[in-house]
Amino acid sequence: MNDKSCDIVACGCDPPETTKAECLISAASSTGHSTNDCLQPDFSKCILFGMALIQWAEKYQTGIEEIDAQHKQLVGCINELHDAIQAGSGQEALDAVLSKLTDYAESHFAFEEELLEDLGYVELAAHRGRHEEFIEVIEGMIEDLDHGKSNMGDMLMVFLRNWLLKHILIDDKYALSAPNQSLK
Repeated sequence: MNDKSCDIVACGCDPPETTKAECLISAASSTGHSTNDCLQPDFSKCILFGMALIQWAEKYQTGIEEIDAQHKQLVGCINELHDAIQAGSGQEALDAVLSKLTDYAESHFAFEEELLEDLGYVELAAHRGRHEEFIEVIEGMIEDLDHGKSNMGDMLMVFLRNWLLKHILIDDKYALSAPNQSLK
């Protein structure tokens, strides 16, 4: 697949004119609104009320202390990136925060995958694939930002928020509880 094609039919992208990162973000950002609504969010409300993009809540806890601590760190990195975008930080500052986020995500994913492997999680390959897709999209977004795509900051924030919360609430909670049920 070349980087100008989209293998996600449901995203509504025009493949010849859309990068894979944009397609994945569009699909991940779908909330029942039009794609344009999802990709043009108004994050100013977060700043006006002094709120972070993601507020950690008890419902995000998996019950595994180290995983929860790492998830909180990922939320912190996403909020830091949000703050940098809202503050109009320069490209160098954004690159530094994105690099920190990517590095931390890769470290967290490795830890989580090792834990799931130790627990004998049978759907580990699919879970690992979702982690790899996340990194691929982030790397595509970084490339798009480096090439001056002006709306990529907002698109990135929508993708990060939606992907991480869905991944924690659905994928991680299921993965971390499923193998333990057989051990009880």
